[in-house]
This record gives sequence, C-alpha cells and structure tokens, in this order.
Amino acid sequence: MADQFNLEGALAQFSEAVRLDPNSSAPHYNKGRVLLDLQRNQEATPELEAAVRIDPNAADALYLLGLIEKQSGNNDESIRLLERVVQLEPNNCDALYKLGKAFRAEGTMPAQSCAGEG
Repeated sequence: MADQFNLEGALAQFSEAVRLDPNSSAPHYNKGRVLLDLQRNQEATPELEAAVRIDPNAADALYLLGLIEKQSGNNDESIRLLERVVQLEPNNCDALYKLGKAFRAEGTMPAQSCAGEG
C-alpha cells in the first residue's frame, strides 16, 4: 500500500502488524517509514527506535533515524547514526552521501577514506 501511495491505508496495516507482533522489528520499521513519509517525524521516531531495540543491526531504521536527526538539526546524532549504518552496510551509497554531507556541515572529515580508495 505504501508503494501505491496509500499511506493512510499502509499505516493502518502496519499498526495492526505491530499490535499482532510487537516484538518484531519489521512492523515497527515499516510503520515508522510510513509515518516519516507522512511527515510525522515525532511519531515515526519511537517506531524506528523500537525496530532498532529489537534488532540493533536494523540499518534501514538507523538510516531513517539519522535523517530525522538531521532534519531536527541534531547533526552530531545524525553522524553517529549514519556511521553505524555505514559500519553495517559499507556500500550503502545513500548513507555514505548523507554522512559526507553531515561531516561537511560540521566542517570536519574523518581521517579514513571510503572503502576501495587508495
């Protein structure tokens, strides 16, 4: 439904999935993703955080939390979250790009280079 732009319908379905299986990361992530698409970041954050509590390696949820933190002006927290995503998924181009932009906004760059650079 979310991919068909029926965000409210998708939200209802993912809310039901969370109710049925509150200890599964995927329903929390998907509910958070839809809430973010609806620009309801304050409601999305606890769902995404729940996804990460259940699965600390939930890179997709960490990425979205990083975006929320950036939008909220919390650049340091955004960097921390995006660095974790890159640790989990070194070839995640979106996370690498966002991380680079966050470092540039801070006026700092990490000492190490991207994988594959010589």
